[in-house]
Amino acid sequence: MKVRNLKIVLSLLFLIVAIGLFRLQVLNYQYYNSLSKENRIRINPIVASRGDIYDRNGNILAKSRLSFNLAVIPQEAKKNETLLADLSSVVGISERKLRSNLERNTINYFVPAIIAEDIPRDQALYIEENNLDYSGVLIQTAPLREYLYEESLAHILGYVSKLNAQEYKRLKYYGYKSIDLVGRAGIESSYNSYLKGEDGGFQMEVDNRGRRLRLIGYKKPQKGKDIFLSIDLDLQNYIYSLIKDKKGAVCVWNPSDGKILAMVSAPSYNPNIFINPNSQKNKEIRAIFNTPPENSPLLNRNIQAVYPSGSVFKIVTLMSGLETEAINRKSEFNCPGYLRLGKKEFKCWYRNGHGNQNVVLALKNSCNVFCYRVGLKVGIDNLSSYARKFGYGVRTGIDLPSEQAGLVPDRHWKQKLYNDRWYDGDTVSLAIGQSYLQVTPLQILKMASVIANGGYLVTPTLVNQIEDVDVGVGKIESCNFKTDNLNAINEGMDLVVSETGTGKRAQVKGINIAGKTATVQNSHGKTHAGFVCFFPVDFPMYAIVVFIEHGGSGGYEAAGIAQKIIFHMKEESII
Repeated sequence: MKVRNLKIVLSLLFLIVAIGLFRLQVLNYQYYNSLSKENRIRINPIVASRGDIYDRNGNILAKSRLSFNLAVIPQEAKKNETLLADLSSVVGISERKLRSNLERNTINYFVPAIIAEDIPRDQALYIEENNLDYSGVLIQTAPLREYLYEESLAHILGYVSKLNAQEYKRLKYYGYKSIDLVGRAGIESSYNSYLKGEDGGFQMEVDNRGRRLRLIGYKKPQKGKDIFLSIDLDLQNYIYSLIKDKKGAVCVWNPSDGKILAMVSAPSYNPNIFINPNSQKNKEIRAIFNTPPENSPLLNRNIQAVYPSGSVFKIVTLMSGLETEAINRKSEFNCPGYLRLGKKEFKCWYRNGHGNQNVVLALKNSCNVFCYRVGLKVGIDNLSSYARKFGYGVRTGIDLPSEQAGLVPDRHWKQKLYNDRWYDGDTVSLAIGQSYLQVTPLQILKMASVIANGGYLVTPTLVNQIEDVDVGVGKIESCNFKTDNLNAINEGMDLVVSETGTGKRAQVKGINIAGKTATVQNSHGKTHAGFVCFFPVDFPMYAIVVFIEHGGSGGYEAAGIAQKIIFHMKEESII
């Protein structure tokens, strides 16, 4: 009886085993076969390098350097409870941080997940040499972005950083990985799709101890496209040295084709701090983002800060008067030092008055009263219309992100925003570049270039070539201004930088320069200083705008900086 019962029990046990084997080998074959293969095959990605960025002379501005990343296979980390603790003692990163990185970067249990980036070379070699002691651990090489000139070029190049969780969720279907870098500003952002390479990798068969047996498959990574800018590195660095301790913007370009030779904004920042942030870098990053927006070093003041135009707007006012035939180049108005409008007096900057002025003299002396009278004769509708013809109120179209459009006010705008009508007092304020007008320094440069190039609006560009493909120039469109009127403005701007003009401090021996100064009223303190110019007058090849916040007089501070830039360009044979 006992034997019979034992046979029954054994039979039941064999039946259970048989059923289990049937489930494993037949019903769940595909599942366990897949696990077996994944456990046998290691997938090791190879990150592609971003394209390099060069200046117009072939000087490298941004490149990729080799870095070492520590990665583990999640399945191995799960089996070996002390693995992360052992690695922590080698790389000097807390086990908690390594575990957090593992969880965040895990794709599946058999694909290596990066737990520490850019570790020192000696640590990487130690881990490689002790591979058997760290089963499931890999050292991966990866390119890491490096900006060679830091603050000087930050607002042009921008920076890169990793995708955040929301971005990764949105972009993972387009082939992005959680560790991918994307451009956040500047050229890195505008041309991210060109600069970003295509990752590769290899499949390796391993034994049960994680030792590599043979290569199964390999895909070569494709580097991103190299980009060549129109920037002159030497000029860029020199201008940065002039204004790095100020708050403002400087831009130099060719007024005929819009190619930018230098674009500097201050204060600036070091874009390298966004690459693999550590505790010190995080402190610097927090300081940047905690800065009020108007003072932020991330702000490219050439295209993202807006100001009243100041007296450079007088070019628009006088041109609108000539084009509408409200005045001609011989028209004269007397400047006693003020204009009385009703019960209010609108002052000229020169309290004693300039006396009789025409268009050319009014520009040379930056006479407010002459421009007040022209503004009233032209009227707000024409004045705002011609401001837009000169490119104000719309983005310049530069190949950088987050450009501001500024504001050209008119009667409809004021009625809509303030529920109030437009007054003559608003018109005379606008005629000298104050009132509600808001412009960027680059818009000022684009406006003045219309006079320099004979009446054309030019779109600014920073990129000359992508790989070996010439990008060409931006959009160029005619303003359809009369040649005689352009010549009259040109003549007045030429006299601005003469011995008795408001911009005489910008003079450089041997170079004929036409310009316009601006001392911009500021409700928050000292006036802003502005100056725009082009040269040589007979055949303008370069134009410069200088705008310094709280800089005082445009004819002194801004014109003085422009003089140093032009002299440097002459000495270095750029001109």
